[in-house]
Amino acid sequence: MKFEDAVKLFVGIIIVLSIIMALLYLFLPFYP
Repeated sequence: MKFEDAVKLFVGIIIVLSIIMALLYLFLPFYP
């Protein structure tokens, strides 16, 4: 695997995780 491919995969995972976290904050009640 090239270094550039690893960077793209890492960035993609971070983007997906941030979208999931944003959805959780939108649809779940805030923690006390």
